[in-house]
Amino acid sequence: ALGPWDLPRFLLLQFLHQTIAALADAAQSDVALRLYLEAAQLADAAGMEPIAYEFFERAMTIYEDEISDSQAQKTALSVVVGTLQRCVGFTTESRDSLVHKATGYSARLLKKPDQCVAVAACSHLFWGPLGVNGAARDAD
Repeated sequence: ALGPWDLPRFLLLQFLHQTIAALADAAQSDVALRLYLEAAQLADAAGMEPIAYEFFERAMTIYEDEISDSQAQKTALSVVVGTLQRCVGFTTESRDSLVHKATGYSARLLKKPDQCVAVAACSHLFWGPLGVNGAARDAD
């Protein structure tokens, strides 16, 4: 059953998605990536896991397709990992998928020192603070 705030939340997130997509289409990929991640965190906090996952997917698509500079990749990946660390509402399958993508991106960074730092940051995604119902993320 939908609560009284679910429709307004959904409409707000839909508006954010459309607005950020327009930014991405206007060659503002670095801004769009950060805004998609902010929106993902907002959707996660609102308990709208499928929408949060979609925002992460869009951010990762921008990372893959639009960001080619190694320094920009390192910075963007750091933001992705940090945002994913703060999100606690994902199902195990969704979280695992996002964590494995981020870890894969870390291993493909151009410079070995950057790879080491990024993979170490991703290692924190496999455990962390308490989840939505007070259970540890890795309690499964």
